[in-house]
Amino acid sequence: MAIDVGGGFALHPFQMPEPTGYEDGSMQMGKRGHIDHLALKVHDEECLQEVRRRLVKAGASDGTITDFGAVRLVTFKDPDGMEGEVARWTDSKRVLGFEERKRELWPD
Repeated sequence: MAIDVGGGFALHPFQMPEPTGYEDGSMQMGKRGHIDHLALKVHDEECLQEVRRRLVKAGASDGTITDFGAVRLVTFKDPDGMEGEVARWTDSKRVLGFEERKRELWPD
């Protein structure tokens, strides 16, 4: 479920049926507490690559792009350790599952 908040922004709330034991926060995905992660949308591939380069330079990301078909994203950690992602939506209508996703590694 997504809540459209306008301007291309959306909230993707998840309700956990039972307490996870991580209500105070954790670094493990799905168990980080009230906000699991933050995703920022960019408008084109050139912008995604520029943000990717800057995140690697800052030491906030290894630069790997994960391609889920309908969306390509690069993850990062903020100074407090919270995970975030920068995403570009593609023209594809198909979202690949985790087992189908493709990885584009940062060139050494």
